[in-house]
Amino acid sequence: MQDVIDCNSSDDESVFGLDDDDPSIMLWPIFYGNELPPSTLPTPRILKSGRIGYKKPIENPDPSFRKLIPAKIPRQTKHDRKKTHDKAIGKENNIMEKFLIKKNPPSVAQNVIDPNLSLATLDNPHQPNLLDSLGATEIRLNNQLEKYLSAPRVIEPQVKRLERAQAQWTILNSSLNIVISECQAKKKKDASFDYPYSTIANLQEFNNLRREYTLKGIKSPTNAESLSTAQSSLRRLPTLAEKPSEARSGIYLARLIAKQARHVVDHKELFRKKRGNHKAHSSILDNLEL
Repeated sequence: MQDVIDCNSSDDESVFGLDDDDPSIMLWPIFYGNELPPSTLPTPRILKSGRIGYKKPIENPDPSFRKLIPAKIPRQTKHDRKKTHDKAIGKENNIMEKFLIKKNPPSVAQNVIDPNLSLATLDNPHQPNLLDSLGATEIRLNNQLEKYLSAPRVIEPQVKRLERAQAQWTILNSSLNIVISECQAKKKKDASFDYPYSTIANLQEFNNLRREYTLKGIKSPTNAESLSTAQSSLRRLPTLAEKPSEARSGIYLARLIAKQARHVVDHKELFRKKRGNHKAHSSILDNLEL
């Protein structure tokens, strides 16, 4: 009878996982603590120096600070890291410096002294800040205005202005010659080709006026010459009325001329608008067969 009880007790222990050969120990080792043999534990990483792990942070020598500080890095480690960094991105590669956030050093406040010494007293230690007053602000703005007006102006020399004007004129003139030759060739092949006389004339006048305005030092010569060219082109239009037509601003035509000039320089051809076929579509209501 006692043997039967012992057998039952041994079976209960094996059922509840108390047997040594239970495979659950290998599947869930976290629930069994340090019961695993040392051979199954992962081996620590060994560094080149022969040590097992990296240096841990050390206590701050200043007792007022409770945070840990990094351990001192050997010179050989610094050299190896710098060598690996230079090999990866190259030496003196500062392309990412402007993308990094840098803390600006705190600016040192300058002592403001009242030139008239009207508010300076030895009995009052808390003197008011003169920069916040309206009078001091006006004085500071006046000083900045005087510095700006007295600064020397950088005037473009006449030689550089002449070179720039001549370069612009040469580029547009050569592009116009290519466009004119192509249009003439199309006109010879096809008599019905609409030769753009007015557009080419506007571009030639635009080119000459831009050179003239650039040499005179006129601000925004491209806008000024395109507007002058547009107004001149509008004045040359034929009128059937007995009295002259009213003057127009020509802003739209001026923008179109400037756009044509840029297009000719870039693509060596005239810019042509595609406005559709300008024909009315036939309606089904007018079809007698239906």
